[in-house]
Parts: sequence; C-alpha cells; structure tokens
Amino acid sequence: MDEPTAAQDPIAEVVIYRNLIEQMIDKSGLLITHRLGAAKYCDSILVLKEGKISESGTHTELINNRQDYWEMYHIQKEWYDESID
Repeated sequence: MDEPTAAQDPIAEVVIYRNLIEQMIDKSGLLITHRLGAAKYCDSILVLKEGKISESGTHTELINNRQDYWEMYHIQKEWYDESID
C-alpha cells in the first residue's frame, strides 16, 4: 500500500491503520509511508535516502540508532508534542 490514508481525516486514518495492523497478523505486506507513526507498527522498516536504503530495522532499533529515522520521527513528533527534548 502506498500512503493508504492520504485522503483521510486523522480519525479515519487511525481506524484504517488499526484495521490494517489487525488484518496483517501472520501475513506479509508492504507499506510505503511518510507517516512514521504508522511505520512503527511494522516488523521491519527500510529507510530510503537519496534513492538508497540508509537504515533498516525495527522501530526501536532505528530510534536507538539515532540516525535518519530517529531524526524524521522526532521532526514529525514535534508537530504533536511540544515537550520533546
């Protein structure tokens, strides 16, 4: 799926992602998204930078690496959480 919630409001977006996560248990799928809040529920994340994979791993691994994914995640998170350090 490529940005499956692009035309949805935030409430519908959450419902759609929750349904997708539930439906994908024990299945394979590919999610292409700029919404890292959704990506964090994936088993494996590939980060693309300038057309190449710059990082791969789980959400936790990529956050702990503090590289491209970490930076993008925190930039998006700042829109919602002003208490970020």
